[in-house]
Amino acid sequence: MKLNIKNMLRASLPLIGIGIVLVVIGLVLELAALLMTGPRDIIMTLPLLGSTSIPTLANSAFNYLLYPLFLILFFWGGMRGVKHYRLDTVGSATAVAFSYVVVGLLNLAFGLVLSLLIINNILPALSYGSVESTLTIALLGETPGATGIALTGVCGIGLLAIGALFNFVVGGVGAIFAQA
Repeated sequence: MKLNIKNMLRASLPLIGIGIVLVVIGLVLELAALLMTGPRDIIMTLPLLGSTSIPTLANSAFNYLLYPLFLILFFWGGMRGVKHYRLDTVGSATAVAFSYVVVGLLNLAFGLVLSLLIINNILPALSYGSVESTLTIALLGETPGATGIALTGVCGIGLLAIGALFNFVVGGVGAIFAQA
């Protein structure tokens, strides 16, 4: 089995590009939700939906939609690696996993920077929580300041490793599907 690194990188570029666009859209929605939520947002309160404002609702909906969107994207990436770049199942799955790691690192970096801006009161926010910070609090308890952000980064790296394995499988299934 010979891995074609050049074709694997070429196969991962569209996935990385689409993933970056989705992460940036998520960041913009997160910033809008943080900046537009507050006392002046009483008119837009949506208590029945469990959301405090329309920007927060849009951000939450987009964040939940990202899971199936990325699942479809990485499945398609596995298929595309076989069809367009003549990769085998392992090569296509590796390209998908690599794409996930690149996009996940960018998302983690954005989340950590956003957390730093919030704890330093540069960005006024009533609340903010990422998947990584929620996991950190669940595992290690409340840890304030820079230590909490560092621990969030460590948990984020762990989630990246688990996600890379999961998306390796998703890309592999896509590749097998394309070969059938």
